[in-house]
Amino acid sequence: GLGEHDNFFDLGGNSITALRLVVEIERKTGRLLPLTALIAAPTIAELAAAANAIMPQASFLPVLLKSGPVSMPLFIVTGLGGSVMELYALARLLRTESAVYGIRASGSEPGETVHERIEDMSRAYLAAIREIQAHGPYMIVGYSIGGLVAYEMAQRLVDEGERLGLLVLLDTTVHERYWPAGVWLEHFKRRVVHHSQRMRELAWGELAPAFAKLAGALLYRLGRASGVVVANDPQGPLLPEALRRLRRAGLIAFAAYRPRASDLPITLMGSDVNASNLCDPRRVWRKLTPALTIYNVPGSHETMI
Repeated sequence: GLGEHDNFFDLGGNSITALRLVVEIERKTGRLLPLTALIAAPTIAELAAAANAIMPQASFLPVLLKSGPVSMPLFIVTGLGGSVMELYALARLLRTESAVYGIRASGSEPGETVHERIEDMSRAYLAAIREIQAHGPYMIVGYSIGGLVAYEMAQRLVDEGERLGLLVLLDTTVHERYWPAGVWLEHFKRRVVHHSQRMRELAWGELAPAFAKLAGALLYRLGRASGVVVANDPQGPLLPEALRRLRRAGLIAFAAYRPRASDLPITLMGSDVNASNLCDPRRVWRKLTPALTIYNVPGSHETMI
């Protein structure tokens, strides 16, 4: 059974379960805890002991995930939804002496602004990390949509005369409306092959629904490219309102942002494209920067980290 000293993360806790836990604690006790409280106090005993000292107010955007020297820390921008919980296990496994911070989304705590533009996110996050590290070189990582924020942050830093030590994008791509023609061709071909292979295992009576599912998936992508579908979130109905609001803002920002080309040295870590229903990010970033280093990582977009 669950014990008071069992670790939330060791039990498989993530951003969604953390938010549900915080909501349930507030419902039972009337006390609203910041999500980041679980990082500092990941067991029932620690959380109970810390609760009296935690005030229901917004906390700092960079959240310390791994201790170490802060002279040149590593900052990781979160993906859709903006919770650092998805980065906790990764940060603990990184072999680096530097401190590791996850940058949570503004708006994930009460009273904060929810940003619907990548540019606004980057300005807010840069202001926050400069309170920790005043000058470069900066080491910035971004996961998924957070990679676009990291890219914008890096460009702003260089434009302001700062040095960039590292820019890593974890399976980051651009919105469908900005996919080059070659990217669309590769995506359609790969998805048709994927669905065709699955159809071979189906009985005759199951083929029509499978074809309808394939057509629906491709039409959905085209709808996103045309702007008809912008902030539709299939997971939305299953999530608490606070997380739905953040994810919707992230999807709006994603759809509006078109990264400009640069000569920034970028390291792209891409998931197994055959396990993905997204486009191949490698093809996107090759057109945006000549200084691209690519590493292929096992797992899908969701499981790679």
